[in-house]
Amino acid sequence: KVDVTTDAPHFLSGDELHGRVLARYLFGGALAHAESKWSVVRSTVDFQPENQNGFTFGAQTWWWDDERPEPSSNTFGAGEAKTDAMGAIEINAGQVEAAGDRTWQYTLEAEVTDVNRQRMAGRSSVLVHPAAAYAGIRTRSEGFAQVGKPFELEFVAATPEGERRADVALDISISRRDWKSIRKKGVGDRWFTITEPTEE
Repeated sequence: KVDVTTDAPHFLSGDELHGRVLARYLFGGALAHAESKWSVVRSTVDFQPENQNGFTFGAQTWWWDDERPEPSSNTFGAGEAKTDAMGAIEINAGQVEAAGDRTWQYTLEAEVTDVNRQRMAGRSSVLVHPAAAYAGIRTRSEGFAQVGKPFELEFVAATPEGERRADVALDISISRRDWKSIRKKGVGDRWFTITEPTEE
């Protein structure tokens, strides 16, 4: 059996990712001085702090929007080691990053080979956050906004664990997007219509 643990379930960009591997036989004895390989794979995830019902966090776009961020994943690090007399390995995978100011899930996996060349693996995942607090937004009005009538918005700053923060300054900007249709002539004198967004 291979157990993989980390210091915490949440990390901030720039923190050191430390992991511990403990390999044991099924009867409980330590799998000592065994060959091991480990790797860290990361991928972007959508994240919502707990207990913030109705608020949205992170980049929110319509499905047709060209600026919608694409999912991303890659290998962050890898290495080889031997378990000690207690069947343990201490791993320092380096400083984690939250590239693109997005939330990432880092998965640390270790594979240990016993004296019979049998391989056993274990893994543990953590979340890496771009900052200590997330900015969230929700509407206080139902339905669509109407011309000439107030439309109320509510903002919040919350930690990854869902605790609201009162000491965080938020930079707020609001833009209006219009869609304009343009007719163009194509091949064979055929006309077609394209719709392009404009913001102000």
